[in-house]
Amino acid sequence: SRLVLIAFLLSNVITVNASEIFTIMGRTLAEDGKAIANVNVNVGDYKVTTDKTGQFELKLKIND
Repeated sequence: SRLVLIAFLLSNVITVNASEIFTIMGRTLAEDGKAIANVNVNVGDYKVTTDKTGQFELKLKIND
């Protein structure tokens, strides 16, 4: 099995009509520091797959 390290960055908090949009960006890395592509990243109902460099970006809309 491989160990996956995920780095997250939360940015771009925007308020729109009583809703907030959050951007979560990150990168999946193996224990040796190499990028891991095609990893599924899920946050609630939001899903994205990492690209060939292991990077991903999710935009989440949170309603009040």
